[in-house]
Amino acid sequence: MTKKKLAARVSEASGGKIAKTEAYELIRELFDILVEGILRHGRVQVSGFGTFTVKTRKAKKGMDLKRMKAITIPERRVVVFKPSKTFYREG
Repeated sequence: MTKKKLAARVSEASGGKIAKTEAYELIRELFDILVEGILRHGRVQVSGFGTFTVKTRKAKKGMDLKRMKAITIPERRVVVFKPSKTFYREG
């Protein structure tokens, strides 16, 4: 689902009280705040939804298949999402 489609759903769910453009701006701002929180604090937890955390992946050895040479893939930071238990409910 894109931000545009999400904004349309929010507008629809509000019964038209929130315009699509306003919903889109709210969603864009929400994602900006989430990204800022993840970068600044390394973790953002949204109750009933899940937790975003920053993990460091260790450097590892890989293979350049074009030249058939061993290479080192550098250490890097990645964002990991762990969904809350509400995602695993039966029903």
